[in-house]
Amino acid sequence: MPPLPVDDTKIIYRPQAGLQLSKWSLAEITNAIGRASKIMQKEFYDNVRIQVHRIENLVNASTSRKDLAFDFLGEISSI
Repeated sequence: MPPLPVDDTKIIYRPQAGLQLSKWSLAEITNAIGRASKIMQKEFYDNVRIQVHRIENLVNASTSRKDLAFDFLGEISSI
């Protein structure tokens, strides 16, 4: 997996027990986070990178835009 940009703001999602990320594709997880963030689809895909760590059962979201990181991505509580 390539590293995320060093200067980006990163948000880490660690799902509660019961949500097994290994059963979801990267596209499904990315779409779910995009919908939950309430960011317009084009803006989300242009500005947010998603990495899934299936063994650790966590998701990293990375963006250079602090407004998206704190106002939208940081507010997600469920997907």
